[in-house]
Amino acid sequence: MYRGFKLDYCYYHRDYCDIGKQLYSELKQEVRQKVHDLTKEKVINGTLLEQEWFPTQDFTVFISHSHLNEMSALTLAGWLYHNFNIKAFIDSYVWGYSEELLKEIDDIYCLNDKNNYSYEKRNISTSHIHMMLNCALLKMIDKTECFMFLKTPESLTIDKIFDGESTYSPWIYSELLMSNLIRRKSLESHRGIHFQKSLITEKTIVKSLLISYKPELSHLTNINYTHLDKWKEVYNNEDYPLDILYELFPENENEKFNKLLED
Repeated sequence: MYRGFKLDYCYYHRDYCDIGKQLYSELKQEVRQKVHDLTKEKVINGTLLEQEWFPTQDFTVFISHSHLNEMSALTLAGWLYHNFNIKAFIDSYVWGYSEELLKEIDDIYCLNDKNNYSYEKRNISTSHIHMMLNCALLKMIDKTECFMFLKTPESLTIDKIFDGESTYSPWIYSELLMSNLIRRKSLESHRGIHFQKSLITEKTIVKSLLISYKPELSHLTNINYTHLDKWKEVYNNEDYPLDILYELFPENENEKFNKLLED
């Protein structure tokens, strides 16, 4: 990871969303069969399962968001691809499938004699799947050059416990923490000499159990959809469109870009 942004963004555009859906429908099929085959083994290879869970293609941007804002995330992914040929990884791409994968494993390994799920066995299977998922996401955040968090009322809320913003999603909390603690790598390290421009849900929380987490957001630069429009406006088909974004948004120096908006 090189840079992170907190995007005040909850925007839906049908055409861009359709582009995002098309990109991910192709990727889902690639991964689904590989993972399905691995769950049939007598001893499941957890390391291989973690690797196969994610598509083999390279991504430049990691989009973190609430599952309730999935259409907005798909819109952003489609917008990035249409305007800059940038491929973004959407975390909900694996959230929804993690539920399918967990049920598939539970149906094989966690049923008791009465054909009901064993509480103890399900605890074990769930902890394994969630740990594999968390580790795989950590690797993906480390691998992608840019981290974008969609800040919406669904992803963050004002909490009196922390006297500030908090999240009820352990996955959002985990991703934000990862993006803060993970190593920072240079652009050269991400892109290398072969970099090309063309590199191409969790369940709703049960109301009776709300656990609040205070996320770390200070390392993310604030932007919104108006800033994205400005980015597109000043982009002139340079080799690395994200360089324009980084230049417009120096870390912890939003004043420079705000001045550009006023010009």
